[in-house]
Amino acid sequence: MKEIKPVGAAISVWPNGVKCMAHLGMGDIMETFGGPLRRMAYRDFRSGENMTQFSLAPLIERTGSRPCPVSRAELQREMLDYWGTGQRAVRQTRHPL
Repeated sequence: MKEIKPVGAAISVWPNGVKCMAHLGMGDIMETFGGPLRRMAYRDFRSGENMTQFSLAPLIERTGSRPCPVSRAELQREMLDYWGTGQRAVRQTRHPL
């Protein structure tokens, strides 16, 4: 990677990803920058008509965590501030959860 710059507007980090961020010590990033995501809807891109919509409450109840839509640029900046640059992961170790 030659240059670190934001690409795209936003991403949705789903409950398992939010839990991973918390496990890595970055849970406050999701709480600070993640917005509410309580419902999902799929729309026809031409007409804008709602094809289906549903509540995410069952997912949140089942996983104990909520999905977080977050600005990609904010997430990248905060993660870089947290971890720093110029480091390389050279080993992976399994730890029981």
